Amino acid sequence: MTQEILGEVQTGKIPLKGRTLKELSEIMVSLGEKSFRAKQIYHGLYVNRYESWEQFTTFSKTLKEKLEGLCSLTQLTVVKHLKSVDGTQKFTFASEQGKEFEAVWIPSGDG
Repeated sequence: MTQEILGEVQTGKIPLKGRTLKELSEIMVSLGEKSFRAKQIYHGLYVNRYESWEQFTTFSKTLKEKLEGLCSLTQLTVVKHLKSVDGTQKFTFASEQGKEFEAVWIPSGDG
């Protein structure tokens, strides 16, 4: 896991959403932080649904700035949403790095 984390740091911010508590703990330790920070982040993301480091009021300004530079809390952004008369929907999403991809939802016959 540590090599994976270091690789992400070299290529961009480490995405934290979708990580398990164990993964968050490994990430925090690899960044030189105490493992208990993982529980705080986990609680912030999944219980309080925080979307920015400023919402983590128990973190020092220095820690918030460090994490802002290294880790991402955001999910995908919907760039475009098209809906057909038959109910089919096409979404264009963008990652924090600006990479776009598309997904299509086709409703089943029973709703």
